[in-house]
Amino acid sequence: MKKIVYPLLGMAGLIGLASCAQDDVNAPVNDGVNIKVRLPRDMQTRGSFGDGTDAGDRAILNNLQWSVYEVVDGVASTTPVFSDLKAGAFGGSQTEENVTLPLAKGKTYQVAFYADDSTNGFVTYTDGKINVDYSKAASNTAAEDAFIGRSVQFTVDGAYSETVTLTRPFAQLNWGTDDLEAKVLGDLLKSLTASVKVSSGLYTAMDVLSGEVDAATAVSDAVEFGTVAFSALPAQTFPVEGYSLIAMDYLLTGDGTIDCELDFDNGLNPVSVNAAPVKVNYRTNIYGSLLTAPADFNIKVDNNFETPDNNIENKDIPKWDGTQEEVTPEDGVYTANTPAQLAYLVNNLKGADALTAKTINITSDMDFSGQDWTSNTISANLDTGATFTFDFNGHTISGLNKAFFDRFVGNIKNVTFINCNIEGTTNENGFSGVVCNNLYGTLENVKVENSTITCTGTGRSVGAIAGQYTSGNASNCAVSEITINKATDYKAGGMFGSVNQESNPRVFTNLSASNVTINDDNGSYVGALIGRVYGCNLTLTGCSVTNSSPSALYGATAGGGTVTEN
Repeated sequence: MKKIVYPLLGMAGLIGLASCAQDDVNAPVNDGVNIKVRLPRDMQTRGSFGDGTDAGDRAILNNLQWSVYEVVDGVASTTPVFSDLKAGAFGGSQTEENVTLPLAKGKTYQVAFYADDSTNGFVTYTDGKINVDYSKAASNTAAEDAFIGRSVQFTVDGAYSETVTLTRPFAQLNWGTDDLEAKVLGDLLKSLTASVKVSSGLYTAMDVLSGEVDAATAVSDAVEFGTVAFSALPAQTFPVEGYSLIAMDYLLTGDGTIDCELDFDNGLNPVSVNAAPVKVNYRTNIYGSLLTAPADFNIKVDNNFETPDNNIENKDIPKWDGTQEEVTPEDGVYTANTPAQLAYLVNNLKGADALTAKTINITSDMDFSGQDWTSNTISANLDTGATFTFDFNGHTISGLNKAFFDRFVGNIKNVTFINCNIEGTTNENGFSGVVCNNLYGTLENVKVENSTITCTGTGRSVGAIAGQYTSGNASNCAVSEITINKATDYKAGGMFGSVNQESNPRVFTNLSASNVTINDDNGSYVGALIGRVYGCNLTLTGCSVTNSSPSALYGATAGGGTVTEN
């Protein structure tokens, strides 16, 4: 019997997120348009295709091309004003190139970028479109990789600078097995070959500005990739520990599923997988005992190229059983080692406790799926001004079905909330979030990934970190793969729905949003980071948005609020 598992994780591409910080871009010359195109930095030493550092692990991205489009009423023209290229780009260890464009003052433009190996025959770029030729595709060939990106729409009224960071337009498909040492295979492996076949879900063209595949180019016939000999398997490691890499291929798929098969010769049965999930700039890893029976194998979609040990899935993450375990402070610190202990603290900490214990240390990843979570209020000690600090020490919280906190006054740091599905859980004031419905305090290194919030009824504010962020400053926070549904009656932001009035100026530093989608929005107070800024003076420093709808950092201001972007 074959077992198929589809754990969908967050593939940050080989290249990171674009930055909007103006001081990160070289000064333009002669009032021109200067765009810095950024390529990947070395992020790992393990030799996986695409993120390794040895020869053959990555494409040599020496071919940089771009196309300039005029924008009228917010819509880019279908034909570029002009296209150009720079051969021999990114020489040596250089990871950035400056592109200076002489453009007409007063007009609005958007620029599409493309980079690949100049010898790449698998994919080509022409005037903002990429096309792939599957007849030239070969397995285990890093040189077939390519990267795309686009600038924001900008109006030329003098000097203009921007940083554009490129990402992969492909899904990467990897096959791995753990039975190459099986005695029964013996001499068979000396002559055994295999090939990858994909029979659905492939396309041959993509538009760089939209990032969408061309539906008219859907491939109707099965595509067979190059033959792999087991006597000469690739030296690169399989992205999951304990498995040997057989085949890697780049697929132009968009976001969806594919039917695929690993075919063997010498009379071995093929391994067929239907409806395997694929996503642009993600890796789909299919692995198990592929050559011997029983053929148990797994499928994982993985995006964390840049994090060491990101592919090792051997953690035994404690799962909450719905109970609570009492915790007492030691030397002024509460420590939560289990989900039951953390549930006790969230349900029982009061403002008075901040007199004797101000810090809560969380020591492990925790999974809260399968149980109904209660969002409680944790406040400061109003008599002394003492506040709690929840330090998650880099661990993850997963599987929430309601906001972790309802109303929280204090500090939250060093945590990633992942795979949360919040529905119909706005608090009595109409705020809804994953980390907190209504937040007062500071945020440091807080992330929310792969999560969905579905609004219900008439509400006020919704955002992945906090529905309403009433007071405090935030730094080094990020949201990615966030979907907010039914936001018609809400102020909606990928990170914060509403940033509200406070007498002190507020500063948000190094915040990012990627792949945020807000559906059925009200059209007014909607932004990839913040929906509304109300009655406060907010400074955004080093903040960025990538591949999100809406694409603006924030929606609008109200109540005398102001926003300064640095």
